[in-house]
Amino acid sequence: QVVRWLKCLAHSQTGPRDHFMALNGVGIVSADKAATLRIFTEGLGLSFQHWGEGEQGQHSEAEAAGVKLMVDTVDVIKRSNPDYQFSPESCTVHLTFKCDKPAEVDEIFSKVKATGASVEKEPFDAFWKQRYSTLRDPGSGVHIDIFADLP
Repeated sequence: QVVRWLKCLAHSQTGPRDHFMALNGVGIVSADKAATLRIFTEGLGLSFQHWGEGEQGQHSEAEAAGVKLMVDTVDVIKRSNPDYQFSPESCTVHLTFKCDKPAEVDEIFSKVKATGASVEKEPFDAFWKQRYSTLRDPGSGVHIDIFADLP
């Protein structure tokens, strides 16, 4: 369904558009924002700016390769949408991080795991010729895939 939606963004009913919409960011809602930020800062090395009340604010943003990663508290989302129902168990978002070398997958996987992320799949050599691993942020439910192409 997402692929169909993206194709709709790129094409009008009369054919390809002369301009395209660029992905600007990915938003994550977390019940434990401090834990979520720890995974992305200590584990993945991202640097966040914070807005709102408290030490880490209610909204935080980092940029990686021109795409914003935004982390919000459940409370800030509920302010604009009081009917919002948070459930990290049903999250199907995967953020993928590509490493230059297969050995880096294991190294970064260990760093992210040490921050409190839960392990979904330990690093392994996949049949599609990549070193691949998956962790999950328990605060938001977001999956974090770390991979590199195999030689």
